[in-house]
Amino acid sequence: MSLSILTWIFLVAFVLFSVTIRNAMVNDIVSSNSRILLIDDTKSIHEDFRKLLSSGGVSQSKQELDMLEADLFADKPEESLHKPQQVFNESFELDSAYQGEDGVLKVKQSIEAGKPYAMAFVDVRMPPGIDGIETIRRIWEIDPHLQVVICTAYSDYSWSDTVKKLGQNDRYLILKKPFDSVEVVQFAHAQSIKWNLIHENNLYYETLKRETCFIQLLQMMTTSLMRVQSRHEAIDAGGHLLAHYNSFNFGHAYERDESGAVVIKDLYYLDKPEILKEFKSSVSALPLSFINDFFESPDIKVINDIEYLKDLPVYSFLKEHHVKNCIFMPVSHQGVVQFLYVFYAQKVIDQDDVFRSYLSNILDQISLACSLFLRLR
Repeated sequence: MSLSILTWIFLVAFVLFSVTIRNAMVNDIVSSNSRILLIDDTKSIHEDFRKLLSSGGVSQSKQELDMLEADLFADKPEESLHKPQQVFNESFELDSAYQGEDGVLKVKQSIEAGKPYAMAFVDVRMPPGIDGIETIRRIWEIDPHLQVVICTAYSDYSWSDTVKKLGQNDRYLILKKPFDSVEVVQFAHAQSIKWNLIHENNLYYETLKRETCFIQLLQMMTTSLMRVQSRHEAIDAGGHLLAHYNSFNFGHAYERDESGAVVIKDLYYLDKPEILKEFKSSVSALPLSFINDFFESPDIKVINDIEYLKDLPVYSFLKEHHVKNCIFMPVSHQGVVQFLYVFYAQKVIDQDDVFRSYLSNILDQISLACSLFLRLR
């Protein structure tokens, strides 16, 4: 294959990759996060916050303005949200927890579901469970990006105590009781906007980093594929580059033979060559009936729980070597899967949807490049 053909193949691949991941990033930014978690042991507070934040509307009547004035100048904690009214026209998505432990669990579940909260209102006193400061400390161990508003009375934690527990950082604000409706809505807007701006900045940074890495990978693939003399060597070169670029610890490959049957290739990708014999023995025993399923679709599949493989011969090897994820990457031409890479990683793959989209697009474009190379050679 000529250098010019390879150059055009990889140029097209890079353009498609860049457009796809930038569109994914834009879509993620447009879908701004307005999810708020309210952690308070008083049910009426939850009801009041929902009236303020869950639906839009602007107070117009004199009675509503009088309510707002009363809230603004409330001098008793029990009066602070006595008659809440809607004062902004933007809606938030609220979730409730009535104890600190419940709040920590909800944050954990939100991260696992790929739907993190932008910010949380956290009361300090929530007997009989852990207090709000300890709740925030535990939450940040799970989601360090969560913005927080601490709802506290003058008799609760002092500023020095709060700093001692949480550190002096820009992730939390303190809302003193009694507080009024406008303060609640302003804090909700400020912390949510801040979360989204930080998230947007991180997306731009990750996009630039991945585009740079992808260019480097395409350059390496161009050099490697220009040197190969056979289909076998092309598959091997692509596998080594994929394993190195993505920090996969182990990998192997399958392909369709001339009769269309799936067979294992004598190709293995290991960061520890000394365990080749053990790895080869484990993967060679994998039933082809299991592998055949991954030849039915051109989609990349990620298994994030190796317990899914517990009935297969490779399971004991994966457990022994602390494998966390398995990735099945088919390379197809004209809708038919020609060969399949199977990689295993000891690191947990980030569950962020955007990251997974980037990874999928990287592998898809490499697959396209390899397929075109094998077709045109």
